[in-house]
Formats: sequence, C-alpha cells, structure tokens
Amino acid sequence: MRSGTIGIREGGRVGKRMRKSRTVRKLAGLSGLLLCVLLAVGCETKEEANGPPPSGGTGPTAPDRAAPAHPSPVTVDFYPAMPLTDADFDKIVVQPVRKKYPHITVNRMGGYLANTFAAGDIPDLIQTHNGFLQEFYDKAMVGDINALVRKHGIDLSRFDGAILDSLRTDKGELLGLPYAVNFTALYYNKAVFDKFGVPYPSDGMTWYDAIDIAKKLSRREGDVAYRGLDPEGVGRIARQAALDYADMKTMKSNMMNPGWRTVFEIAKTIYTIPGNEVKDVNAGNGAADFLQGTVAMMATVNLFDQLGDATFKGLDWDVAEYPSIPGAPHVNTDVDAHILVIPPTAKHKDAAMLVAEAVTSDAAQLMMTKETARLSPLRDPAFKKAFSSDMDFVKGKRIESIFKSRMIPAPIRTKYYSDTRAFGVSNFKDYALGAKNLNTALRDADEQINSYLGTQLGKK
Repeated sequence: MRSGTIGIREGGRVGKRMRKSRTVRKLAGLSGLLLCVLLAVGCETKEEANGPPPSGGTGPTAPDRAAPAHPSPVTVDFYPAMPLTDADFDKIVVQPVRKKYPHITVNRMGGYLANTFAAGDIPDLIQTHNGFLQEFYDKAMVGDINALVRKHGIDLSRFDGAILDSLRTDKGELLGLPYAVNFTALYYNKAVFDKFGVPYPSDGMTWYDAIDIAKKLSRREGDVAYRGLDPEGVGRIARQAALDYADMKTMKSNMMNPGWRTVFEIAKTIYTIPGNEVKDVNAGNGAADFLQGTVAMMATVNLFDQLGDATFKGLDWDVAEYPSIPGAPHVNTDVDAHILVIPPTAKHKDAAMLVAEAVTSDAAQLMMTKETARLSPLRDPAFKKAFSSDMDFVKGKRIESIFKSRMIPAPIRTKYYSDTRAFGVSNFKDYALGAKNLNTALRDADEQINSYLGTQLGKK
C-alpha cells in the first residue's frame, strides 16, 4: 500500500495498496430536502450488512437525498494512477457507486495517463496521491473542486483536517477528495526476537531506542543473516518532519534545513549497525526481506495487503508504534493521502463527484477498513477501531499501537520532486558509505538541486 509511483504508467493494475470510503448522501431536489426537514423524517438509507455507520463527535453527516426518479445513465471514466487491483476497484469503487447511484457506470481506463490526455481522452476521475498534486496541477490534470463540493453537499467536516489541508493550495483551492490515507508502523518478527531472547519492541520508542534493539538482533545464525532494523529509506524517515528536497515557495533547495541533518544521521546509524548493512541503502528491499523472515523490525507503511499471505506461509509477526524522531514524539508521517481528483476538462464532473461521494460514504469506508485494512481519512474514531477487524490473520495483533502516533500536514511538493529526490538520496548514499561527511553530503545535495532547479526554471 505504498505511495510514490506516479500514474503516468498503465492504469494502476500493480499490486495492492491502501484505499477507503464513507457515505455523504444525495439530493433529490430542494423540495425533497424540505419535506425531509419539515416532517423530521430520516432520509437515510438502510445500512450495509456489516453494521451501521460509525457515530461520533464529528458533526452530522449529510442526510440521504433521493435521486431523481429517472436520472439519465452516465459513464464516469476512472483512471487509477496508483496501484489498484481489479478486485479492489470493484469493492471500493464499483459496488458502492452501483448501490447508491445505479444510473452511474464506472469505467476503468488503462494506458498511460500522459498519452490519454494528449489524445483528448480525458478521465472524469483520477485516483492518485497528494505527492503528485503540483505536477498534476501544472499539467491541468487537476482543478479546484470547492464548487462541486458545495453543489453536492459534501460534508468536509467528516474528514481529518490535516489531510484536507494537505490537499489545498495557498489560494484555498481544494484539489481532491481523500478516500484513503497511508500510515507507518513498526512491524516485527516475533520468531527472531524469541530466537535471540530479546523483548518485543514497545510503543513510544525513538529511533535510537529501536537502534539499540537492532544491535542485539543483527547477527548470523548458520547460513541465515538476520538484520535488526530496516527503515525503508532515508526519505521515509524524512516524512516524519514533512521535509521536501526543495521548497515550493522559493523553488530553492531545502537540503540545508536542519531536519535533513537529523534524518541523515538517524538513517546512517541504522544502516551502519554491524550486521545490519545492505548492498544499496536506496534500494528499498527491506519489506520483502521482512516478509521472508530475515529482518527483525521493519519500519514502513501499510503492509497489511501482504501480511495475510506471509502469515499463511509461517511469518509470526506483530506491530508496534512507529519510532519517533527525538523531540517529536508520536508523529509517524506527514499526510500520505490517496485521493480522487477531477480534471478541469472532464466531461462528467457532477457524476464524478457523486462517485467520490459514494466511495467516501460511511458504509463504504467502514466496509473497506474492516475488510481490506485501508485507513480511512474520516475523523470518526470508529473507523480506526474497525480497522482490519474482518481479517482473520490480524486477530490478536497490537493494532491499537499503530494509532498512538499522529500524522502531520504535508507540504504540496514541487513538480520536480522525483528529480530533486534523486540528488538527495544519492548524496545520502555517499554519506552512509563513508565517501562523504555529513556537511559535504548536504552541501553537495543543496548545490546540485539549486543548479537543477535553476536550469528547469530558466526553460520557462
């Protein structure tokens, strides 16, 4: 359930990942709504078989509003720019829409998104994540949906405020509606801890607490080399401080931000624990090694889509709270939201918004978080409580530990994110290998990014 692959690739049929949804409801016209209010009659639909939608102190959800008696059939073209299996597409998107708006057919598009736009075959709805909003915005693939939100009565108070803030521009434009949000956690292999007689990790640890444990677990046993801790990469730790490699406002390098010094130091300390070394600190192979049983602790994003199969094959795992940067306790990541955006040139904007409404409905969100372990962007705590509750392989796990940390708002990252990131992680690699000291690595990254951005901006 990772973020980071831009959907200029073919239609998102790669692996599984995170998503979610919740019910807002629908308007049959002003007279129907007035009648509901005057008669004080609930217009809510019957709830799904898996239980009523959560209730909580987040304000009322919009009442269901009956659809026109005979709405015209419409097809909404849906482009998944993030990995989304056919089965999940059906469960998360198609079924909730079919139930609530039977006149809407959702058509899954394929191909490459850039080619699709170039050919004039514009999607009505694109599934992506907030890391690519600026790039999509500059390419006119996404626009402000505030007017559509007001028109269709979408209750934004239901959503986590930090998530929505990460989808807004400085002008107040809302660029998408979140349907799922990633999280980070510390997964651990109980069998490795038991083998070496080390107590399981506790919640509330800093990275240096986790490093001390990892030192006891990084060792070779026969032909098997066990690594104590994998942080996925330096960029993942940087998300805890909402760091980008370049500053969106100044369009200058951000590598001299003191936060990067802290992140580089933490990551190098992990990768240089004796016995915990890897061939390439930027390869990101730790999750696969953890699932195969050779990494004791894996600090990364949502792995629940892969843990079922690993459990069946014998992995004895559990989960603890994500380690924190010293001085910033109980922060796991900046917002990593999976969102639905509507291109300004889409043909069926209203129908696309109704699809987004159905996908983010209470009933659909509850089903998704229970059955697929995707974290909801809705603020009602009942959704976290229901997380993965219908998945047998999760029974007895420390799921509550995941939610002891909070997300912080994410910056809108520059459209040059991928290229500026390359300079940052390349210099981190040199630092981790001892080819450069910390000051040199950060200074070189800073100079390289500024030179690159100057060249790109000079082309305009």
